[in-house]
Amino acid sequence: YQARQVHEWRRQGVQVLVSTSDVSTLDGTWSLITEAAQLGPVGGIFNLAVVLRDAMLDNQTPEFFQDVNKPKYNGTLNLD
Repeated sequence: YQARQVHEWRRQGVQVLVSTSDVSTLDGTWSLITEAAQLGPVGGIFNLAVVLRDAMLDNQTPEFFQDVNKPKYNGTLNLD
């Protein structure tokens, strides 16, 4: 779905940056902002970061849960 949507936006003339910067860190967040600023004003950011480690909630440790949620949680805080 993501690739199809990016293709459609680009077809319509929208500049899209797909970055692999780690926004769960401040350095990674600044890297993303620097990349995006080279394109012009930023109209929006989709945080599609994910760490995929499937497990039932009963089988997760606090560390495991934190690792899985760090890209979304820390990324959202850093981008805000």
